[in-house]
Amino acid sequence: MKRRSSNLAALITASALTGALAVSGCGSSNSSTASSAASTTAPATTAAPAPAASAAATVGMQGVSFTPASVTVKAGGTVTWKNTSTISHNVTADSFASKTLDPGATYRHTYAKAGSYPFMCTFHAGMKGTVVVQ
Repeated sequence: MKRRSSNLAALITASALTGALAVSGCGSSNSSTASSAASTTAPATTAAPAPAASAAATVGMQGVSFTPASVTVKAGGTVTWKNTSTISHNVTADSFASKTLDPGATYRHTYAKAGSYPFMCTFHAGMKGTVVVQ
């Protein structure tokens, strides 16, 4: 009986060691996998880039709104407004005013220096936009 209990003790010890090794192996494998997963799924915290200035931009007149309502051009750049609506519009700002633009008509204005220039349609209250010149 003494021999049987020493064999049983040896078996229990071997089992415990095997289990401890397996758990420790899984733990290190899981923690590296978890840290890898965490690093690949972390959200980016960079701010959205500012719109790039181009030499030209087009603004549509759709319904009773400008689309897009804001555009960015380089100094010396030209903005074209195109009436894609079924009603007449105009484009008015501090430094210019278009004639009435019937459906399909366009108007162009070139901006010489940097700044922020609001514009609007005097026919439709609330129809406003901005040209940013860089």
